[in-house]
Amino acid sequence: MKKLLSICLFFLLLFNISELNAKLKLSTPENIPAESSLFTTTVNDNISLSDKELKSSLNLAIPESLIKMQSEYAMRAKMLLMLHLILAFPTGNFGDAYSTGIGANATFGYMLYPYLMLTASLGYLSWGSAEDIPGVDISASSVPFLLGVRYLFASQVVLPYVRAELGLNFMSISSEVPFFGEVSASDTKFTLGLGGGLMYALTAAILLDLNLRYWIISDAGNFTIMAGAAYQLPQM
Repeated sequence: MKKLLSICLFFLLLFNISELNAKLKLSTPENIPAESSLFTTTVNDNISLSDKELKSSLNLAIPESLIKMQSEYAMRAKMLLMLHLILAFPTGNFGDAYSTGIGANATFGYMLYPYLMLTASLGYLSWGSAEDIPGVDISASSVPFLLGVRYLFASQVVLPYVRAELGLNFMSISSEVPFFGEVSASDTKFTLGLGGGLMYALTAAILLDLNLRYWIISDAGNFTIMAGAAYQLPQM
Protein backbone atom coordinates (compact mmCIF):
# COMPACT_ATOMS: atom_id res chain seq x y z
CA MET A 1 0.00 0.00 0.00
CA LYS A 2 2.78 2.44 0.87
CA LYS A 3 4.54 1.51 -2.36
CA LEU A 4 1.43 2.28 -4.37
CA LEU A 5 0.96 5.63 -2.60
CA SER A 6 4.60 6.60 -3.25
CA ILE A 7 4.30 5.77 -6.97
CA CYS A 8 1.13 7.88 -7.28
CA LEU A 9 2.78 10.84 -5.57
CA PHE A 10 5.81 10.51 -7.87
CA PHE A 11 3.69 10.55 -11.06
CA LEU A 12 1.61 13.46 -9.75
CA LEU A 13 4.76 15.52 -9.05
CA LEU A 14 6.19 14.63 -12.45
CA PHE A 15 2.97 15.75 -14.19
CA ASN A 16 2.98 19.11 -12.33
CA ILE A 17 6.64 19.76 -13.29
CA SER A 18 5.94 19.01 -16.96
CA GLU A 19 2.92 21.31 -16.95
CA LEU A 20 4.98 24.09 -15.30
CA ASN A 21 7.74 23.74 -17.90
CA ALA A 22 5.24 23.92 -20.73
CA LYS A 23 3.78 27.14 -19.31
CA LEU A 24 7.23 28.66 -18.88
CA LYS A 25 8.22 27.82 -22.49
CA LEU A 26 5.09 29.46 -23.84
CA SER A 27 5.26 32.62 -21.76
CA THR A 28 9.00 33.31 -21.94
CA PRO A 29 9.19 34.55 -25.59
CA GLU A 30 6.03 36.65 -25.14
CA ASN A 31 6.74 38.30 -21.80
CA ILE A 32 10.53 38.30 -21.52
CA PRO A 33 12.46 39.33 -24.67
CA ALA A 34 15.26 36.86 -25.14
CA GLU A 35 18.78 38.10 -25.59
CA SER A 36 18.68 37.69 -29.32
CA SER A 37 19.63 39.87 -32.25
CA LEU A 38 16.40 41.92 -32.00
CA PHE A 39 17.74 44.61 -29.66
CA THR A 40 21.18 44.52 -31.19
CA THR A 41 19.80 44.80 -34.73
CA THR A 42 17.54 47.71 -33.80
CA VAL A 43 20.33 49.63 -32.14
CA ASN A 44 22.79 48.90 -34.95
CA ASP A 45 20.23 49.93 -37.55
CA ASN A 46 19.70 53.25 -35.76
CA ILE A 47 23.40 53.85 -35.45
CA SER A 48 23.98 52.88 -39.06
CA LEU A 49 21.21 55.23 -40.21
CA SER A 50 22.63 58.04 -38.12
CA ASP A 51 26.08 57.44 -39.59
CA LYS A 52 24.69 57.56 -43.10
CA GLU A 53 22.91 60.82 -42.40
CA LEU A 54 26.07 62.26 -40.87
CA LYS A 55 28.20 61.17 -43.83
CA SER A 56 25.62 62.57 -46.20
CA SER A 57 25.69 65.89 -44.35
CA LEU A 58 29.49 66.06 -44.32
CA ASN A 59 30.29 64.67 -47.76
CA LEU A 60 27.41 65.97 -49.84
CA ALA A 61 25.81 69.11 -48.42
CA ILE A 62 28.94 71.07 -47.51
CA PRO A 63 31.06 70.28 -50.59
CA GLU A 64 28.11 70.92 -52.89
CA SER A 65 27.63 74.40 -51.45
CA LEU A 66 31.34 75.15 -51.88
CA ILE A 67 31.37 73.70 -55.37
CA LYS A 68 28.32 75.77 -56.27
CA MET A 69 30.10 78.92 -55.08
CA GLN A 70 33.19 78.00 -57.12
CA SER A 71 31.36 77.11 -60.30
CA GLU A 72 28.92 80.04 -60.31
CA TYR A 73 31.07 82.80 -58.84
CA ALA A 74 32.32 84.38 -62.05
CA MET A 75 28.88 84.09 -63.63
CA ARG A 76 27.23 85.98 -60.75
CA ALA A 77 29.84 88.75 -60.65
CA LYS A 78 28.85 91.41 -63.18
CA MET A 79 32.20 93.23 -63.19
CA LEU A 80 35.70 91.95 -62.48
CA LEU A 81 39.12 93.56 -62.25
CA MET A 82 41.90 91.12 -63.15
CA LEU A 83 45.59 91.74 -62.46
CA HIS A 84 48.24 89.44 -63.95
CA LEU A 85 51.95 88.88 -64.13
CA ILE A 86 53.18 87.78 -67.56
CA LEU A 87 55.96 85.64 -68.96
CA ALA A 88 56.30 86.17 -72.72
CA PHE A 89 58.27 83.76 -74.92
CA PRO A 90 59.00 85.40 -78.30
CA THR A 91 58.72 83.27 -81.44
CA GLY A 92 59.90 83.52 -85.03
CA ASN A 93 62.33 86.27 -86.00
CA PHE A 94 61.44 88.15 -82.85
CA GLY A 95 62.50 85.15 -80.79
CA ASP A 96 65.83 85.02 -82.57
CA ALA A 97 66.65 88.56 -81.48
CA TYR A 98 65.09 88.78 -78.02
CA SER A 99 64.97 86.67 -74.85
CA THR A 100 62.02 85.85 -72.58
CA GLY A 101 60.04 88.93 -71.64
CA ILE A 102 58.26 89.88 -68.44
CA GLY A 103 55.37 92.21 -67.81
CA ALA A 104 52.09 92.96 -66.12
CA ASN A 105 48.52 93.31 -67.31
CA ALA A 106 45.25 94.79 -66.04
CA THR A 107 41.95 93.53 -67.45
CA PHE A 108 38.39 94.71 -66.92
CA GLY A 109 35.75 92.01 -67.37
CA TYR A 110 32.02 92.38 -67.78
CA MET A 111 29.63 89.42 -67.72
CA LEU A 112 27.31 90.03 -70.67
CA TYR A 113 25.59 86.66 -70.27
CA PRO A 114 26.04 83.92 -67.63
CA TYR A 115 28.79 82.22 -69.68
CA LEU A 116 30.07 85.12 -71.79
CA MET A 117 32.53 87.75 -70.54
CA LEU A 118 33.67 90.84 -72.44
CA THR A 119 37.19 92.06 -71.63
CA ALA A 120 39.36 95.12 -72.14
CA SER A 121 43.04 94.93 -71.16
CA LEU A 122 46.07 97.17 -70.99
CA GLY A 123 49.58 95.91 -70.23
CA TYR A 124 53.29 96.44 -70.45
CA LEU A 125 56.00 93.95 -71.50
CA SER A 126 59.76 94.20 -71.88
CA TRP A 127 62.30 91.92 -73.61
CA GLY A 128 66.08 91.89 -73.48
CA SER A 129 68.52 90.94 -76.22
CA ALA A 130 68.95 87.23 -76.95
CA GLU A 131 72.68 87.71 -77.49
CA ASP A 132 75.14 89.44 -75.20
CA ILE A 133 77.03 91.86 -77.44
CA PRO A 134 79.79 93.76 -75.61
CA GLY A 135 79.08 97.48 -75.44
CA VAL A 136 75.65 97.12 -77.08
CA ASP A 137 72.41 97.25 -75.13
CA ILE A 138 69.31 96.24 -77.10
CA SER A 139 65.78 95.98 -75.66
CA ALA A 140 62.19 95.94 -76.81
CA SER A 141 58.96 96.87 -75.09
CA SER A 142 55.29 96.72 -75.84
CA VAL A 143 52.08 98.33 -74.58
CA PRO A 144 49.18 96.10 -75.70
CA PHE A 145 45.61 97.37 -75.70
CA LEU A 146 43.19 94.57 -76.49
CA LEU A 147 39.45 93.97 -76.54
CA GLY A 148 38.27 90.41 -76.19
CA VAL A 149 35.76 87.81 -75.15
CA ARG A 150 35.86 84.79 -72.86
CA TYR A 151 33.50 81.85 -72.98
CA LEU A 152 33.30 80.00 -69.64
CA PHE A 153 32.40 76.33 -69.22
CA ALA A 154 30.47 75.35 -66.08
CA SER A 155 32.37 72.87 -63.91
CA GLN A 156 32.25 71.57 -60.33
CA VAL A 157 35.72 72.61 -59.25
CA VAL A 158 37.10 75.17 -61.71
CA LEU A 159 35.79 77.37 -64.49
CA PRO A 160 37.73 76.62 -67.67
CA TYR A 161 37.38 79.08 -70.53
CA VAL A 162 38.55 79.92 -74.03
CA ARG A 163 39.44 83.45 -75.07
CA ALA A 164 40.01 85.59 -78.15
CA GLU A 165 41.31 89.14 -78.37
CA LEU A 166 41.85 91.83 -80.98
CA GLY A 167 43.73 95.05 -80.59
CA LEU A 168 46.92 97.02 -81.00
CA ASN A 169 50.44 96.59 -79.70
CA PHE A 170 52.49 99.76 -79.40
CA MET A 171 55.98 98.36 -79.94
CA SER A 172 59.27 100.15 -79.39
CA ILE A 173 62.85 99.02 -79.86
CA SER A 174 65.87 100.81 -78.46
CA SER A 175 69.59 100.14 -78.67
CA GLU A 176 72.61 101.90 -77.28
CA VAL A 177 75.68 101.60 -79.50
CA PRO A 178 79.13 103.07 -78.79
CA PHE A 179 79.90 106.25 -80.79
CA PHE A 180 76.32 106.40 -82.08
CA GLY A 181 74.49 106.79 -78.79
CA GLU A 182 70.90 105.61 -78.30
CA VAL A 183 68.84 104.65 -81.30
CA SER A 184 65.12 103.90 -81.00
CA ALA A 185 62.19 103.08 -83.22
CA SER A 186 58.50 102.51 -82.60
CA ASP A 187 55.65 100.94 -84.47
CA THR A 188 52.00 100.08 -83.94
CA LYS A 189 51.08 96.50 -84.79
CA PHE A 190 47.72 94.81 -85.14
CA THR A 191 47.42 91.92 -82.66
CA LEU A 192 45.28 88.79 -82.51
CA GLY A 193 45.34 86.76 -79.29
CA LEU A 194 43.99 83.22 -78.88
CA GLY A 195 44.12 81.00 -75.83
CA GLY A 196 42.39 79.59 -72.79
CA GLY A 197 42.65 79.23 -69.06
CA LEU A 198 40.82 78.50 -65.85
CA MET A 199 39.39 80.39 -62.89
CA TYR A 200 39.03 79.12 -59.32
CA ALA A 201 37.26 80.80 -56.38
CA LEU A 202 39.65 81.42 -53.48
CA THR A 203 37.24 83.48 -51.34
CA ALA A 204 33.81 85.04 -51.73
CA ALA A 205 35.34 87.96 -53.65
CA ILE A 206 38.60 86.74 -55.18
CA LEU A 207 39.27 84.35 -58.07
CA LEU A 208 42.55 82.79 -59.09
CA ASP A 209 43.04 83.22 -62.85
CA LEU A 210 45.60 81.25 -64.90
CA ASN A 211 45.78 81.28 -68.68
CA LEU A 212 47.87 80.61 -71.77
CA ARG A 213 47.75 82.79 -74.87
CA TYR A 214 49.42 83.16 -78.23
CA TRP A 215 49.83 86.63 -79.71
CA ILE A 216 49.96 86.86 -83.48
CA ILE A 217 51.82 90.14 -84.12
CA SER A 218 53.18 89.99 -87.70
CA ASP A 219 56.89 89.23 -87.09
CA ALA A 220 56.76 89.68 -83.29
CA GLY A 221 54.70 86.70 -82.12
CA ASN A 222 54.70 85.70 -78.47
CA PHE A 223 53.51 82.77 -76.41
CA THR A 224 52.45 84.09 -72.98
CA ILE A 225 51.73 82.56 -69.59
CA MET A 226 49.63 84.74 -67.29
CA ALA A 227 48.90 84.25 -63.59
CA GLY A 228 46.92 86.54 -61.36
CA ALA A 229 43.74 87.26 -59.46
CA ALA A 230 40.30 88.56 -60.31
CA TYR A 231 38.41 90.82 -57.92
CA GLN A 232 34.67 91.31 -57.94
CA LEU A 233 33.81 94.99 -58.30
CA PRO A 234 30.84 96.54 -56.45
CA GLN A 235 27.62 96.73 -58.42
CA MET A 236 26.78 100.17 -59.72
